[in-house]
Amino acid sequence: MTKKLTARCENLLSVDYSEVGLAHARKRCRWKRQVRFERMEIPHDFPAEQFDLILFSEVGYYLSAPDLATTCQLILDHLLPGGQLLMVHWRAQLDNCPLNGDLVHATFFEPTVTDRLKHLADLSTDQYRMDLFERL
Repeated sequence: MTKKLTARCENLLSVDYSEVGLAHARKRCRWKRQVRFERMEIPHDFPAEQFDLILFSEVGYYLSAPDLATTCQLILDHLLPGGQLLMVHWRAQLDNCPLNGDLVHATFFEPTVTDRLKHLADLSTDQYRMDLFERL
């Protein structure tokens, strides 16, 4: 995904908990000077800067409900007005995961969130959930 995003981004920060995953991404993007990679454990670690796009994909269900709520708040705090949030998660309940994709996305439809995010599109299927938001 990082490699595909490089064609659309002047600066791109790719974050993952897995150093193995980051090593593969670094190798695939070694010629892309606009990309940097950081190992972080969200929400305990979170980038300090502001973003015009945040892709929150395939990680939400690994978080506890309180950590997901914290992550949601961090995303809102670091997404620039007019910036977009794209979320993509599988809908099935995964082994050893406290949440599924529908529960993850439901967090971003809570009234305390919808006053800061506008829902632009739902591109979901039976297998995965995909929602696009814009920061108000």
